[in-house]
Amino acid sequence: MAFVLTSRRVTRDLFAARTVRELEQHSDYWLEEQGRLTEPMRYDVASDHYVPIAWEEAFVLIGGELRALESPDQAEFYTRTHFE
Repeated sequence: MAFVLTSRRVTRDLFAARTVRELEQHSDYWLEEQGRLTEPMRYDVASDHYVPIAWEEAFVLIGGELRALESPDQAEFYTRTHFE
């Protein structure tokens, strides 16, 4: 869980430079070492890249997925307490 406490941040540049197929070649450790996301991202099938989206769009997409669940028990959430 130490990676959760990292101050490193990964920006859209990492995702612009590498396809998802390329990212899959790296270990979980390597991916975690890149840092925390700085903005919401979505997968673009046409380019095989994660692309940044606005927070408003992310909330709409997530809300739609949550409302489509048959039961709230089907949702899982990860939260982090802020440590400094």
